[in-house]
Formats: sequence, structure tokens, C-alpha cells
Amino acid sequence: DVAGKTGTSENAHGRDHGWFVAYAPYDKPQIVVVALVEQGSFGAGSAGPIVRDILAAYFNVPVNKKSNDTNSKSNKETATGTSINKGQKPQNAVTSGQPRESKFSAI
Repeated sequence: DVAGKTGTSENAHGRDHGWFVAYAPYDKPQIVVVALVEQGSFGAGSAGPIVRDILAAYFNVPVNKKSNDTNSKSNKETATGTSINKGQKPQNAVTSGQPRESKFSAI
């Protein structure tokens, strides 16, 4: 089971940005994924398929793409970032279960 939330950010200079954040499994999370697609419009259609594919790869389950999933090709072409394989810890991972201070910057 996956928990997630879509979002859309207004963009005064073009199409809106789409995002999706999810974690899984719902009851005992192992992974959190956030995808932002600039000028991707709605998060469910643009960022959602990216998160779906990442979670499917992480949990080694097949992806059942719908025939109307028109954004998948463009998402694969525009998605960038670091991939993390199952069992691998992300750089600067919090492993103690305790929050730590982080510095964020706006893009």
C-alpha cells in the first residue's frame, strides 16, 4: 500500500508545475519519493507516473501502465536525479529515526 499526494503549482510564465509525493508501504515506510515536473500541468498526470515507476522498481513489481498514460514517455525524457537501488542508503540518510537539522534552498 502506498500513501501519496498530488499537487499543482501555478506558473506565471507557462504551464503549471506538477508534483507528486509518496511513501510506501503505508503502515511501515521504507521509501519516500518526490517528483516535480516543471510545466507538467497536473501532478497526477505528469509526476505520478514517475513516482509509480520508481516505487515499482524499488519493490521489484511489474508496472501496469494504462493505455491512456500519455505522459510516461515525456516524463522519462525530462526526469533527472539520482537513482537509488533497493538496499542502498541515500547519501546523508537519516538512519537513527531521529530528525536532524537540514538546510533547504529554493530552486
